Amino acid sequence: MSNEATGQQVVRLILRHFAGLRDPRAARTRRYALQHVLAMALCAVLMGADGFAAIALFVKDRRRLFEGWLEADFGEGTPCADTFRRVFGALCPQGFERAFRHFIAALAASLQGQVVALDGKAVRGALQPGRGPLHLVHVWAVEQRLLLGQRRVEGAPGEVAGLVELIDALALEGACVTADANGCTESVAAACTRAQADYVLCLKGNRGPLHDFACSLFVLLAWQKRLPRGTRRVHRTARHYAHGRYEVREAWALSPDAWPCAWPGLRSLVLVRRERHLPGAPVEVAWHTYVSSLPPDAHHLAAAIRQHWGVENGLHWCLDVQMGEDRRRVREARAAENLALLTRLALVLLKQDKSVRLGIALKRAHAAGNSSYLMHLLMGGLPSL
Repeated sequence: MSNEATGQQVVRLILRHFAGLRDPRAARTRRYALQHVLAMALCAVLMGADGFAAIALFVKDRRRLFEGWLEADFGEGTPCADTFRRVFGALCPQGFERAFRHFIAALAASLQGQVVALDGKAVRGALQPGRGPLHLVHVWAVEQRLLLGQRRVEGAPGEVAGLVELIDALALEGACVTADANGCTESVAAACTRAQADYVLCLKGNRGPLHDFACSLFVLLAWQKRLPRGTRRVHRTARHYAHGRYEVREAWALSPDAWPCAWPGLRSLVLVRRERHLPGAPVEVAWHTYVSSLPPDAHHLAAAIRQHWGVENGLHWCLDVQMGEDRRRVREARAAENLALLTRLALVLLKQDKSVRLGIALKRAHAAGNSSYLMHLLMGGLPSL
């Protein structure tokens, strides 16, 4: 089979995931098929495009490639930046996110026993007049390095409602859901319980009575020299980093006889002490408490807490540094949200590729100069091909 025929087959299979999307444009304005616009935009982002003008330029420069893969004739020219901007600004974000989840479902393996991190991120370049930057919440499968879902919310205070909606919409049975203090609420715990998933949530002062109870209990036990000492209830790790930085972490876990609240599934309290050594600087010590539906196994809970930061390193850092998301200036809310989702789909495909030992930025540059590698990235979303 020729490269062009293979490209046609790959693109057709990719487009099946978006076949159910409603085209929001008036019939007289549909010069380019909606699925073709999305396919070209996805390829352009994989090749390094970071905005609508760049997407249009990438597509224009590779007109023959897309005419072959899409089996289309762009006799009047390829879509311009305004066309991409209008399509992404009119597309229903909820429908696009459902199509995204359908696509990811083909990639995801079982989440049984795996950490799924919940976290929010502000897209600082997408400033809305009088409303601040676009704010999104994410559900990230840490070990599989997959974004399972995304939802737009009204700033950090709106994260809880968005997280509950995502948990209810996803198949998280058997997973261990982690979240920072914004997600440490009874409604998130209840959503995890409904999804038959466990949870480990960072407990801070915004949950006053429960936080005060946890701190008082651990202080009392420390004063009485009764902090857990068994192998399952206490865990200590030491990690070395480059440039002389050294970190020691200790974790204690216990199950109180009584709780000051009735959160669904609540079983364990966790205390984590982090001791950070930097060359020529005083030792930094931080204490954190967590609540969990898991048994009080300090080793297991400490590992889940540590893995939560995979969403920062594996998703947010890559979006900001390697995909240039915060430098992108898209002012219209819907267009920014939909482009953000497309960017995350491209990042997932880039991360799934293990054929080359390159970072995300270099993989994009490689795809821009090599259509065979671009096709290979697209095929990463089609395990059965």
